[in-house]
Amino acid sequence: MDGPHMRLLQALFNNRETLPDDVCKFVDNLLPQQLLSRSRSCKVPVVAYMCHIRGVHRDLRVLLALADCPNANIYATSGCCVIINQKWESEKTLARLRLGILGIEVLNFMVINYIVVGNTEETYDGVITGTL
Repeated sequence: MDGPHMRLLQALFNNRETLPDDVCKFVDNLLPQQLLSRSRSCKVPVVAYMCHIRGVHRDLRVLLALADCPNANIYATSGCCVIINQKWESEKTLARLRLGILGIEVLNFMVINYIVVGNTEETYDGVITGTL
């Protein structure tokens, strides 16, 4: 998610200026403030990090390097988790569609297998006869 630089946000905060509309939309998207419970609410400190390399989560070389990394401890780092989660969010809908299509293909193979194998009978003399 592309947004303003951290220094701009710091300068606006230090000067006690209101956020411009585009920055306000970015902050609301990044850190949504929704009530999850109607009975009570609390305020907690939140820390947001900025990646210094723009678009690193979209770079195929970075994703391949993460996939091929022999050290499994890399997946415990927050930066790696963010890159993987960001890519998953962009691929989730298409992955579910592919999974549905694969499920339909498996169901089709099961029906074809039942139709072909279910109608064959083995006689006592070892000859397989089919009825179509």
